[in-house]
Amino acid sequence: MGNCTDEFLWLHRFDTEFFFLVLLPPVIFESGYTLNPETLFRNFDAISVFAFLGTFVSTLVVGFIMYGAGMAGLAYQYTLRWVHSFYFRMGN
Repeated sequence: MGNCTDEFLWLHRFDTEFFFLVLLPPVIFESGYTLNPETLFRNFDAISVFAFLGTFVSTLVVGFIMYGAGMAGLAYQYTLRWVHSFYFRMGN
């Protein structure tokens, strides 16, 4: 019975690599291909404001969460100033 459960879980697991590399690009391409250019350029100022404002607010929220988690001992504790919690870096 345990073997059947393991096989079921293996067949129904969500593969994020397959999703991001195979399933998502056609969806994004199709939505960009069928987009009406008039609508895009008519709303370009609102789209830009939401993009930049949303990125800024997201950076603040994530930075403060990282700082709070470090101070609470839930993550690596920061030995530098709180401003350094806003420096995002990928890799080493």
